[in-house]
Amino acid sequence: TSCGVAVEASKMEKTVAKALRIIGIDHEVDRRTSVAAIAATAVTATAFAAYYYPEAFFGIRRGTLSSWAARALDRHATRRRKRRPVRVYMDGCFDLAHFGHANALRLAKACGDELVVGLVPDDEIRRCKGPPVLNEDERRAVVESFRWVDEIIFDVPYDINPEFMQTLWRKHRIDYIVHGDDPCLLPDGTDAYAAPKKEGRFMTIKRTEGVSTTDIVGRMLAASQQTRRGFLSPRKSGGSDKGGNESGEKLSHFCTTSRRGAQFSGG
Repeated sequence: TSCGVAVEASKMEKTVAKALRIIGIDHEVDRRTSVAAIAATAVTATAFAAYYYPEAFFGIRRGTLSSWAARALDRHATRRRKRRPVRVYMDGCFDLAHFGHANALRLAKACGDELVVGLVPDDEIRRCKGPPVLNEDERRAVVESFRWVDEIIFDVPYDINPEFMQTLWRKHRIDYIVHGDDPCLLPDGTDAYAAPKKEGRFMTIKRTEGVSTTDIVGRMLAASQQTRRGFLSPRKSGGSDKGGNESGEKLSHFCTTSRRGAQFSGG
């Protein structure tokens, strides 16, 4: 009986092989492919089982392999950054520098390992925004005092044109250009950072709310006008000394809030 079964099986195998050859498939090659697929599936299943149940395979707790892999990747990233640190570039006028500028530099430094700051010269500021309050030497001294700045580039254009962008890539080894999420437009209405955005090497940071150089200048002018009126016009009898603003104008005063404080959290 067993001999008959073997004969029938042999005949069936020959029939299947003949049918496969008719449709263009080699039976032996197909068998070897199936064996390889089964072996690959078994290896993959074993690897997954060892990862999810390491205590059954290696006698260690679950998560240990992930910790080892994470530490190995962290060591590799540290070695790579020592060999080639990530350099980010951020330009600006930094006129009447305030805590918003400081926060922007802090956030920009967090985007890489080395922060390179481009200081826009006086002529470029006049061309695009108007005359600055502080001259270039004064603004340079302010920028040098920030602890997040590693290097300063002078005489940079207000806009990142393609030629200057290539200079940043090749000469200064810049990896990314950083700017706040507020729009930065040229006098003709075009985006000053259109070139790096097109190349995909532009990073955006959150703009610090509640302060700007324009607002500070406005407050100084308002305070100056109020002081001038106080000296020129006599105080009314019975008037209160509190406030000192008889015209009813309301001056802007900076007040620290938890939201602004949170923007400086993390170093």
